[in-house]
Amino acid sequence: KQWYQRRVRDTNARLSSWITKQEERDIDYFYADVLCDTVQQRNLDIITITSPDNIHPTKQKRVIFITARVHPGESPSSYVCEGLMEFLLEDTSEAKALRDH
Repeated sequence: KQWYQRRVRDTNARLSSWITKQEERDIDYFYADVLCDTVQQRNLDIITITSPDNIHPTKQKRVIFITARVHPGESPSSYVCEGLMEFLLEDTSEAKALRDH
């Protein structure tokens, strides 16, 4: 048997492009910011998808924190995370219910 490593290239550029596209849509429940820089001096982005009503310093809400690509070789998780974010940004009753709660 032969094993081949599957590696998705340029996922940082892909994510940056995706974030820019969402910001251009100017939707009020999508927020993106740079959390910090990695050791390799890359941006570590944090994306928040929630109802604008949930963004209040005094309001206590539960948070779901989703990460992708924590370890090398986890490139496919980028696509899973992108698909989840696309779903949460849809204009459907299910996505809205998740953003609201």
